[in-house]
Amino acid sequence: MACNVGVRLVNSHMKALNFPNLKIIFWSDSTTALWWIKEQGNWSVFVSNRVKEIRLLTKTHSGKHVPGNMYPADLLSRGCSPYKLLKFKWWEAPAWLKENPENWPTGEIIDQPSEIEVERRKIKIVNIDLANDTHLL
Repeated sequence: MACNVGVRLVNSHMKALNFPNLKIIFWSDSTTALWWIKEQGNWSVFVSNRVKEIRLLTKTHSGKHVPGNMYPADLLSRGCSPYKLLKFKWWEAPAWLKENPENWPTGEIIDQPSEIEVERRKIKIVNIDLANDTHLL
């Protein structure tokens, strides 16, 4: 959902500022979300709808993985002391992002993350013909 909201936000800004051909790189620390977006799969309806929208809105953009330990906004989820929270500028972009792109993490996901199978939902299709079933009436 975070990837979906991020894509919507960027696209609305690009339209408002009239920058239709601006190259955008989206970064996420979620290998599962990036795998869903990259690969075709049998996901839940909710995930499938988000992925379709992301793909539609990001035709000229790319998504890359940033390890959680290189992502300052994840400081809170990794646990930290109040002192570290005040000292560390977690609301700013990672320092490496201010450097040349050659110095950025590669951002590639090589193998399917093991979390994918845990997150995959089994789809069950049920068809009920109410017109011919007198027990339900």
